[in-house]
Amino acid sequence: MTRKNHSTSNEGIQANVVKADVLAVGRGAQAVKMVLRESDREDILTAVGEIRRELGALKLEKAYEEEVQRHAQELERAATKKNASPAEVKGALGGLLEKLKQAGVIVSEVAGLVSPIQTIAGLLHLTLSSFGLM
Repeated sequence: MTRKNHSTSNEGIQANVVKADVLAVGRGAQAVKMVLRESDREDILTAVGEIRRELGALKLEKAYEEEVQRHAQELERAATKKNASPAEVKGALGGLLEKLKQAGVIVSEVAGLVSPIQTIAGLLHLTLSSFGLM
C-alpha cells in the first residue's frame, strides 16, 4: 500500500489589503468575471421599459407607488452605467421585486412583469428562483 504525503502548506493569501475584480485562491480555483455587452445592456433597458410600463398600469397605494418607481429608476440607472455591473443590476431588480412584494403584488401572476424579468435574469445568467419567483 502506498501512502501519499499530504502537504499542509498554506495555499491562501496573506495580505492586509486585497483589491481585485475577481480572485481565486488554491489548487484548482477558478475566478470568473461576468461583463455585460452593449447589446445586453440595450436588452436590459428594453426590459426595464416594459417593467416601467406595467408598473404604471398597477393600482398601487401612493406611498408604495413612489417607492416602486424609485426602485425602477435605480434598476434603469444600474443598467445604463457605462460599465454596468451584473451584480448591481441584480441587486436593483431584487430591491424592486421586494418592494412590489411589500405592496402586495404577486409578481409571478402579473404576465407583463414576468417576461421582462425573465429577460433580465437570462442576461445575468440567473434563475427566476434566485429572485423568489418560482
